[in-house]
Amino acid sequence: MKRLFVLLVAALSLNSCLTLDGNLTVRETLSVKKKSGLFGLGTKKTQIAPGAYRAKIDIVSNDSFVLQLVRDGEKDIRIPLKSDRNLNVPHGNGPIFVSNRELNQDYDLAGDIRTEVDEYGYARGRESCTWTTTERRCRPVCTRSADGSQHCEKVCKEETITYNGYQEVQYHYRKTFRALELDFLKGGSNQRVANFSGTDTQNEKIYDFKSSCY
Repeated sequence: MKRLFVLLVAALSLNSCLTLDGNLTVRETLSVKKKSGLFGLGTKKTQIAPGAYRAKIDIVSNDSFVLQLVRDGEKDIRIPLKSDRNLNVPHGNGPIFVSNRELNQDYDLAGDIRTEVDEYGYARGRESCTWTTTERRCRPVCTRSADGSQHCEKVCKEETITYNGYQEVQYHYRKTFRALELDFLKGGSNQRVANFSGTDTQNEKIYDFKSSCY
């Protein structure tokens, strides 16, 4: 699923890590391959009974995309979704479709990504900061001889010094809301076996300008 991961990362406007929290609704028994073995490097078949499950999709990096069922009092079920071919996933908004022939599972995946970005709170001000410089510092270094006498000399060397200061800034805030719907369909049909619905909201402070620290 290397290319799928890359494209989903772009489609969801990801940073280094994203978790979409939601629910998995299973209409009829879902037979999937889950992570197993040492460090979760292997997979084995498991069946998920009909019902509603708390779930999330973790996208940790370009090659890590996992649907995870969170179960109280039991070990979570981690379901990897992997494909070896390039997939045409839209950037930010639009439909997704992955055939079971391309996926390392028995189902087609059909879904939709929706991304809403709100830019607000434009402001300017002054904030604390630190800055570093290299300075030549001299200090006395003393040694004592065998007869008890002391000899001192000045030793100089370059040192990195950190100072506290202030800087002028201009900034605003960005709120990014993402919603992901994924249906598990019986291969080659429109029969929905399960549905994942998840969302994520991220708030960021965006700096439009920073002066030098003084």
